[in-house]
Amino acid sequence: MDDRSPTELVSTLGGAREGRGPVVAPPQCPDVEQTRDLRDAPTLALQGLGRFAHTTRKAFSNRQLLRCLGFGYLTIVAVVLWPVLVLPWRVCELRSARHVTYVDRDARGRILAALTIKAGPGSQWTIGNHTARRPGTGQGRHLRERLIPVLISAADVHGVTVHAVAATTELAATYRRAVPGLVDVGPNRPFGRRLQRDPQTSVDAP
Repeated sequence: MDDRSPTELVSTLGGAREGRGPVVAPPQCPDVEQTRDLRDAPTLALQGLGRFAHTTRKAFSNRQLLRCLGFGYLTIVAVVLWPVLVLPWRVCELRSARHVTYVDRDARGRILAALTIKAGPGSQWTIGNHTARRPGTGQGRHLRERLIPVLISAADVHGVTVHAVAATTELAATYRRAVPGLVDVGPNRPFGRRLQRDPQTSVDAP
């Protein structure tokens, strides 16, 4: 029996299965926990709903009617589909060797913020879900500040291109300020902005 971790198996077997280049597993971060505990799935799924609800409230307060209606609709759809789609999808992410979910917990073990990365063939990482227990209070930023330096360092070492989608233009600007080399590559459908960071090479490298 192979006793390697799921992320190690992704690194060694994923590229061969896909035939489209190597699959590089996202790194361990000394200060951030990785979870594969299925008991975390309901919390992670609920935080995803909270993200949509927060964006809806923010759009309403800023009198952005179309954005408010759009995210309000998505929130309602997500609530309806929570037991049959949203929750099972989170379970699949936690079970998948291709997905790595980083979490920040409080003293009681509750998840304050989470970020999920999918490792893809051809040295690609896609940031899929970034949520917080209380959106807009800095919990997500606290996780990013500890995690991002480790991620971008590993991405540069292994030649990984990082992809992400920001739900709003404002969030895209926030993420670009936080991540050196991250650029806006255009609109995402049905909403948001697509972001990409190519691996950086030091000018001092031979």
